[in-house]
Amino acid sequence: EIFPALQSTAMSDAFLNPDNPPANRQAFLTEGLNATVGRFGYFPEWGYLNGNFVSPHINQIWTGDLTPADAAAAVCEGVNQYLQDEGFPK
Repeated sequence: EIFPALQSTAMSDAFLNPDNPPANRQAFLTEGLNATVGRFGYFPEWGYLNGNFVSPHINQIWTGDLTPADAAAAVCEGVNQYLQDEGFPK
């Protein structure tokens, strides 16, 4: 995905068009608008989510144990359940 260099282009209907993949390009804008120097867009639970859901499933892609589609589905299922259990969005 190429991100437009100009904010006006990034905020345009041409970039944000939901009929063109990837879906939810607004997420890129939201992160950029909330960024500050020295801050990542991660939230405190990111380390837990990455260590318990994201990285293990990515590793299974590299080893050939899961297809990317199956890994993505497993990550989404685990992360969504965790976020629901923890009361997100907060």
